[in-house]
Amino acid sequence: EKQNFTTDTTKNQYVLFKNTGVYMQIVRKGVGAKIKEGEIKNLLVRFDETDLATDSVVLSNRWLYYSSLVDHMVIKNTSGSYFGVFIAGKSTMQSRYSSTAVPNGWMVPFDFINIGRPKKDGDEIAKVKLIVPSSSGTQNATNSVKPYMYELTFEEE
Repeated sequence: EKQNFTTDTTKNQYVLFKNTGVYMQIVRKGVGAKIKEGEIKNLLVRFDETDLATDSVVLSNRWLYYSSLVDHMVIKNTSGSYFGVFIAGKSTMQSRYSSTAVPNGWMVPFDFINIGRPKKDGDEIAKVKLIVPSSSGTQNATNSVKPYMYELTFEEE
């Protein structure tokens, strides 16, 4: 909080959100603006999902096999709370977990990052790292009581 929820990435620092148990590291705040109250945005998401128990990447749309499938997600800001769904047929997460529900833990960064599209050299999309406890993860994570680490980029579609 004292550092405006930013961390020193060279020291691998994370911010803990006690209400969700999610740890967050902002790698890049991104271009554009924060999602305003009542606003709906279509996002493109790239990610790596790492099982913390085995320290292995279990799902990624950065792998060559999935590289043509950027996850499409719709997010809405309702009174400062964010809700997201994956677009069926356009999501590695939806294909893997048979659900369009975006993990609650993925909603944490939206109070702190900007969403937009790069328009000039030097513009960068938002990038965060999250450690998500099973209670804020996918239904699969909740059922198996497994925490996951995510490296995510968000860009306006």
